[in-house]
Amino acid sequence: MKAVTIAVVHPLLSIAQGDEGNARVLRHRAALRGILAIIVTTHGDLPLPAADIYLLGGLASPDQPALVDAIRRGGMLSEAVADGAAILAVDAGFEVLGESFQDTDGITRPGLGLLDIRGTRSTLAEGPVITSPNDVLGLPAMSGYESHTGRIERGPGVAALAGLELGIGNGDEPRVDGVVGGRVIGTYLHGPVLSRNPELADLLLGWAVGSPLPAAHSGYASVVRAQRIAEDRLDRTGWAGAKH
Repeated sequence: MKAVTIAVVHPLLSIAQGDEGNARVLRHRAALRGILAIIVTTHGDLPLPAADIYLLGGLASPDQPALVDAIRRGGMLSEAVADGAAILAVDAGFEVLGESFQDTDGITRPGLGLLDIRGTRSTLAEGPVITSPNDVLGLPAMSGYESHTGRIERGPGVAALAGLELGIGNGDEPRVDGVVGGRVIGTYLHGPVLSRNPELADLLLGWAVGSPLPAAHSGYASVVRAQRIAEDRLDRTGWAGAKH
């Protein structure tokens, strides 16, 4: 199989939330199949690199409009998607991929237009998340956590990433998290989401190499996820009964 390039896009223009760890998970899952994966990071005025998977993440910050401007100046993202590249965008990165989003001051700003969604602001959604399985994408019930004031309005026919057993997600009813548009995935799930849910990492890698991947052991990830889901069902604060 071909080598895979994973691009972490302007991580300094959102509040760090550990989402850069998604790149390392992708590299590890690729290595299990003998696939070379190269991680590159874009900062400042550097142009966007050519890549097979682009990662955006972090919490919303006053620099969100600057993130949009930097991606526009760097070019290539919409062209890369048209050529088959995949995107995983978390939280702040998810919001800027839409037609518009509200910044942290509540001002509506134009987004990148890669997804038919519109973002607004509301009260803080914070705590553990449990999704329902997505049989179409081959994803099990996933685990993560959310910490955002964003809400997402999906355009007609825009599919959600997953229904929700626990959590606020996009803020609509019935409760769902994220969207899927072609090979572009947006979500509010932190974690990093791919460390908790290696099946989602494998989906992105399969898109990148152009074919489903051979099976690979997920180590303790599935065991830990099952434990977290069980704990979060018992204590929806996410602390599993611990004092804080």
